[in-house]
Amino acid sequence: MEELRENQRLLIKGIRKVILVFDAFIIVTLSMVGLFLMVWIVYEFYLVLIGQLPLERGGLSILGSVLILYAVSELLSEEVKHIRGGAISIKAFVGVALAAVIRKVLIISLSPEKMQELITLALVLLSLGLVYWLIHKVERAS
Repeated sequence: MEELRENQRLLIKGIRKVILVFDAFIIVTLSMVGLFLMVWIVYEFYLVLIGQLPLERGGLSILGSVLILYAVSELLSEEVKHIRGGAISIKAFVGVALAAVIRKVLIISLSPEKMQELITLALVLLSLGLVYWLIHKVERAS
């Protein structure tokens, strides 16, 4: 019986080390993606400034890239909280989904022939917004 417990402890220690490697990989990857996105945003500003990217498209493209950077930042923040022993918040993932849908709406809004898709995304956005608000309300109450 004692040998079984010792084997379980060793197994749990091994699993914790593997999880630590996964967490470190996630943090490094998200950090690198964030840095690449910042370089990309600066490059988009450059394209707008030299006139190679029209202001309307460039502005929306930059805003979309900033929304992706926001999503990466939120995920990175949640991963750091998780490593420190905190619980992972569903609100962060809903916030990331909101940012992704908003970005998609910005891109589609440039094409007037995609009105049906825009209406569908508006409904998805409304639903995600409601879920985000409900989660925020429940987290605040507890």
